[in-house]
Amino acid sequence: MKRRSKSAGDGKVWLAFKWIVAVALAGCVLYGLGSRLARPITLYSRETGEVRKISRDLQAIRIENEGLRRTISYMNTPEGKAQAARWAGMVKKGERRLIIPED
Repeated sequence: MKRRSKSAGDGKVWLAFKWIVAVALAGCVLYGLGSRLARPITLYSRETGEVRKISRDLQAIRIENEGLRRTISYMNTPEGKAQAARWAGMVKKGERRLIIPED
């Protein structure tokens, strides 16, 4: 069996193949490093958004809580108790209760 002699073109093809493999390998390594470095930044950004949303929700709950505290304070006064009794359908002594039928 005869060996084929090397021509000048074979060395260039081999060199080009080596460069392609080296560039592909470098690209894979850089992609892996880039994704690992970008992950903490992505997580920080996502968590910052969640903290803002939770802070807004907490503020809304605090406002609602303050309103409920005021309602409780009012209901503990004589006027508040009378209002609550009226809401429950009670009437004062001597008053007549009217029931209006719904259409």
